[in-house]
Parts: sequence; C-alpha cells; structure tokens
Amino acid sequence: MRVYKRWQRPLAISFDLDDTLYDNAPNMVKAEAELQAWLTELHQDFAAMSVVDWAKYRRQVALQHAHLGDDMTALRRAALQQAFAARGFAAADSKRLAEQGFELFLHHRNQFQVAKDIVALMQRLKTRYRLVAITNGNAQPHLIGLDKVFDHIFYPLAGQYRAKPHVDLFRLAEHKLAIKPHQGLHLGDHLISDVAGAIGAGWHAGWFNPAQTQLTPSQRALALPHLEYSRLAELVDVLMA
Repeated sequence: MRVYKRWQRPLAISFDLDDTLYDNAPNMVKAEAELQAWLTELHQDFAAMSVVDWAKYRRQVALQHAHLGDDMTALRRAALQQAFAARGFAAADSKRLAEQGFELFLHHRNQFQVAKDIVALMQRLKTRYRLVAITNGNAQPHLIGLDKVFDHIFYPLAGQYRAKPHVDLFRLAEHKLAIKPHQGLHLGDHLISDVAGAIGAGWHAGWFNPAQTQLTPSQRALALPHLEYSRLAELVDVLMA
C-alpha cells in the first residue's frame, strides 16, 4: 500500500463495484453477446451492429437526451427503445421489447459471484465500519454474493443524481449515513470517477491499482489519491489495525 497524502480513519467506507471488487470485463462480454443474439432473432438489421456500434449509438442517444447521460440503466433502455422504433416496431412494442432486452442484459451481467476471499474481507470490514456502494453501473450486489455487505447502494438516477465524478452520490451517501465528507473513504479503480470524484466531494480517496502502474505527473495533478492499494487484503489489515 502507498500513502500519498495524510488521511484519517473513516467512519464509513464506500466501494465502487465494477473492476474494484471483481473483474467486470468478462461479465460485460457475456451480457452483450446474449443481448446481441436475442436482438438478431427479432430483426436481422441488428446482426450488423457490434458492441462498438452500440456504444456509439448510446452516445448519440445521450446527446439527444442529456439527462440520460449519467444513468446507464435509463440510457440502455432508451437506446434499445429507439433502435426498435427506428426499425419499424410500434411504440408500445418498442418500449416492451426494450424492457425485455434490458432485463436480459441485466440478468447476464450479474451471472457471477464475487470471490469468497473478497466477500470475507468485506464482512471483516463491516464489523467496524459502515459500508456502502457508490457505482455508476448497474451491478446488483444481492445477485453476486454481496447481499449482506452494504448498508446502502447508490446508483445514478436520470434527472436526479448524476454519476461520479459529480458529487451527487457522495452527498446522498453522507445524508443516509449521517456523516461529514471528511469522515468518508471511497475506494475505486478509476482515477477520475472514483478518485477525483471523491476528492472533489471532500472525501478521502483510495485508488485500487492492481497493475501497480505509476501515476504520471498529469495524473498526480488531476487526481492524487490519499492512498493506493493493489490488494484489498493489505488495505483491510491497515483499516482493522
């Protein structure tokens, strides 16, 4: 573990989920493939769309509906609905199929279990700290083995709570936990969403860096965490000492 700035023991700890407590890439590959197969059965036009094409399409929808840009769940639903409508499906059918498609995607992106050693470390932390999740994604902790770990799970919500690095979810967590910003420690893998977001909200920030890459001067200037760790176990030992 590496310490960059003076920090204090928190009253509560928030965790990012994807790529912080597990490698999310295989889950997304599987979910996107299952969704694509289902879409292609409904209309052959979808067969030509790659994962990259869908990402571009969602960005276009986000530009048309700015309030959806922070809420990946709402954005995915809207993109699917618009894609069905563009291929001649009736409005009611487009909405219904978009919901079915999203639920299929959500099911497959949550078809895994967090490693037992990680869950055990989280449960150990929970004996001393209040734990919450602050995520920009749509992982469902109760489906992936984390159902008894977090007191609260905070997601962006279109038109109400913006995604990290905005302060909205941190402020919501403070309210629910009855803590002040400096009493929270946020842990995550993303230097902007997690580290810069937490620091901008007045929280302490811990950067999960499993590859142990070196921070560049520009990264240090933009988002210098209070601490860095490559294994959760080493951080838990410090927090529980």
